[in-house]
Order: sequence, then C-alpha cells, then structure tokens
Amino acid sequence: MRRANAATDPIQAKAAWEKKCKTTAKLQQYTYGCKLLTPLFAGGVQTGQVDPFMPIRVPGIRGQLRFWWRIACADPHAPSAETFCRERDLWGGIGNSEPSASQIRIRVLAKPVNPSELISADATLGGVEKYAYGPGIIDGATALRAGYGFQLELSCPDAIADDVQTALRWWASFGGIGARTRRGLGAVQVEGIEPIDEQAVARRGGLLKCRREPFDAPQDAWTCAVTMLHQFRQGRGTGRNAQSTNDPKRPGRSFWPEPDQLRRFTGKNDLRNHLPVHPVTDVFPRAAFGMPILFDFRKKTKPDTLELVPDVLDGENKPAKRMASPLILRPYSDGEGWRSAALLLPAWRDALTTPLRFSQGLYNPLPWPSDQATQQHLASQIDPMAGLGDDPLTAFMAFFTK
Repeated sequence: MRRANAATDPIQAKAAWEKKCKTTAKLQQYTYGCKLLTPLFAGGVQTGQVDPFMPIRVPGIRGQLRFWWRIACADPHAPSAETFCRERDLWGGIGNSEPSASQIRIRVLAKPVNPSELISADATLGGVEKYAYGPGIIDGATALRAGYGFQLELSCPDAIADDVQTALRWWASFGGIGARTRRGLGAVQVEGIEPIDEQAVARRGGLLKCRREPFDAPQDAWTCAVTMLHQFRQGRGTGRNAQSTNDPKRPGRSFWPEPDQLRRFTGKNDLRNHLPVHPVTDVFPRAAFGMPILFDFRKKTKPDTLELVPDVLDGENKPAKRMASPLILRPYSDGEGWRSAALLLPAWRDALTTPLRFSQGLYNPLPWPSDQATQQHLASQIDPMAGLGDDPLTAFMAFFTK
C-alpha cells in the first residue's frame, strides 16, 4: 500500500499542523486600538453581509497582512519559489510535503454590532457611494458604519517582528477589511502607527499621490477620492459628454474608445443614431483599472451586453474571471488632516498590457500597447488622458492631483 502524503491526507495533515503549532520560540505580543475610517462592506459568511457577532474576522486580517508583507517585504528579484517558501514559513500554508503553521498569532477583540451601526448597501445607494460598492450591491447587502472600534493583538517571535510591523504599517496605511478595500471601503486607522510615505512606496516600485486639500473627516477624503475616479472614467465633461437631457438613463456619449469599438464589433449602433466616431480602435484602456467590466447598453438596437475579463489563467490553471485593480483609493493621514490618496501598487504596469477577452468568447479586444510611441499616439486622441499621461493609470494619477 502506498504511504499517505501528509499534504493530502487530512488526518496526517491535522496532526502535522498541530505539531508545527507547538513552537518553542518566545512570542512578543503587540496590542493596537483600531477604528473603521470608512464603512466596512460585507466580510461575513453570507454574501454581502456583515456578521453582527463577528464583524472583524481574523482570517480577513491575516490575508491582508500576508498580502502587504508580499508588497513591502518580499524580495522582488528572488525566485517565486523562494518567496513562496519564505511566505509560507511566516504566515503558514500547505506545501508539497507538509503543512506549515503560521508564526504570527492574531486575535481580535470586538463587541457585537448594534443594529443601528449597520447601513444598507443595496440598490438604494446612489451616486459615488454606489460606484465605490460596485457590483457587490445586492438586495439585503449591509455595511458597518465608520467609527466602529476594535482591538487587535499580534504575537510573533522577535526574529520576524520587523516584518510583521512593516506589513502592519502598510495595511494600516492602504489596506482594509471586508470587500472592496481597493475602493477604500473598510479602511482602518491603527493607533500609534506611522503611515507609509511617498518615498517608501516609490522604493517598492509603487506610486502614491495625495490631493492637496485636507479634510476634517476621513470619510470626506475617501468620498473625494472615489469621486475623482468616477469623474475620470465616466463623469460628465471629463469621461463623457454632458447630458443633452435630464434623463439619467441617457448620460451622454463616452469620450473613451470602448463603447464605439463595441459598436464596430457588433455592428449595432442604435439604428445609426450612434455610429462609431472615436478615432481609437480595438484597445480597451479602462481594463487596466480592474476586471471584470460589464458593458451594458440596455437597448436591443445597441451592442449586446459583454463582459471583459483577463485572458490569463488563475492560480488553479483555469481561465481567470477577474483581475484585481492595481489602484487603491482611501483616506490618508499626514498629521495635518485627512487627504484623498491614490496608490498604484508595485508592478502596476503589468495591468496595462494584460491580455483581454470577452467571457462570451467573441471578438478580439486589445489591451494598452507596450511601446511608448503608440502609447503617446493613442493617449493624445482620448480626451480624458490627453496631456496627462501615456497610459490610463498615470493619466489618472495626474488628473487626481491637478
């Protein structure tokens, strides 16, 4: 009989895991007071729901700290296998041979949620809030109001304390809890933690920009940041033409090339009322802000509903259904007040040239080109980008701070 592998046999895996957890290293404990700066969206066991008895979940925080450790501490030039082994040694996981327990212990002390602390996050939301919550808005969805406080306890050996503290600083500066954290929901303030500045971000290959005007309330700074992205992508006078009527269902024609390219692909143009006129063809620049993107024209005489997704494989070697945005928006404290912040994560340029496809299997959408001459030529013909940058992400960062 073949000997069972501890990585695949559940009984052996459990025993090996428990053995690994019995570390003899002396642990240092750190305690932090935390507070939500923006509403926490979903994050519970049920889709779109805040768990009223356990609104702040340890697995969610562990996942965030692990992510920010990769951003802030991992060697970008090291082989991926080496980085994976180091990450697994610190944060735990299943490898090819046996499981590894996390060296970092996390505990959350939080009170149950009062019903008055929950807000609706369903289709009744409007304006910028609806844009921030995105496609997660469903009937019955809930969010936890900003201001909710909890206590976070971290324990780890001295040898890895610097890594843990660094990951915590990055999470406190740019991360969050729950869903839609890259659009600023679930942002957390951690007492006694100094925020990561622009220079530290640049050293890791990222880009941080803050708007000049300070706000007294962090939620106002967040709202401003989300408003800027909405305006750039589809706001009247910037992302699209001003409305010719007051009908919200007729928002004005987009200045971006994707809608006209869909009209070219499908041959549908609202009975020739919207013939494609945009000079840029084939490329879908806004894919760089994250996918999927649902293009829904609503009328049968207009292009069919199409879903744009990355044409790559996911971690399970299956066709990917999404690409996380390389852009994070949130409130940022600089000691003088709260400012609207936009962060491009390290390796953000990869998002520009990620291959694209429609989940329906039709047509041939193209990503942003990689050569600078073509980038400059296309950017000059896309009104929201013209004069701001040679790709949609750097153009937005310039728009964000102007």
